[in-house]
Amino acid sequence: MKALWRRAVEDEEEVKDGTPESLHRIFDELLCFIRDHPREKSLQMLTEKELHTQEAVEQASRLQVEVGHRDPSGHSPAHPQVAKLLRDLEHLGSIYFETWLWMEDGGVCKVLSVYEHKQYVWQQFL
Repeated sequence: MKALWRRAVEDEEEVKDGTPESLHRIFDELLCFIRDHPREKSLQMLTEKELHTQEAVEQASRLQVEVGHRDPSGHSPAHPQVAKLLRDLEHLGSIYFETWLWMEDGGVCKVLSVYEHKQYVWQQFL
């Protein structure tokens, strides 16, 4: 499970899990990138990261099914761990997708405005 998370956040070495602090750190790094790079390059990077994260979500979903098959009782410590991993990866994917969406709609200013007003969906789940 740790390997799956590390692959999803390959560029962010210090991000160990999907805690709110970690997700905000990832978002801060995204803001720095989109501020310093042209719009098209930023959109391309966000698309690639979102697709990469979606692949990790699919793998985590398969892992969750496998854990359920191995321990149908649900008493294994792996059940909550896989559920948390899946939830964290979905939040990460939401960060990339929503940032791409707002970047496409209005650029960096729109991204900042939505973030400051806590209108990102991922902010509601933290």
